[in-house]
Amino acid sequence: MPFATGTSPFAVQVGEFSSAAVAVRAGCPVRRAWPWPLHRDLALHRLLLEALSRAPAAPVPAPLPSTAEEGRR
Repeated sequence: MPFATGTSPFAVQVGEFSSAAVAVRAGCPVRRAWPWPLHRDLALHRLLLEALSRAPAAPVPAPLPSTAEEGRR
């Protein structure tokens, strides 16, 4: 998948996967709709979900100052 600097690479991946699922439901062969190894991608997703389930909650960052003057205080 092409790398887009303006969006998350995971958003692109989900979009591509969704497009492939729609194509398969419309009758396109799976290997044509998703030419990458499914077993590899599903294993990767399982690992990511496992890592997310074990990760501590991320702290919420403090809001940025709304003006340059506030930032100098």
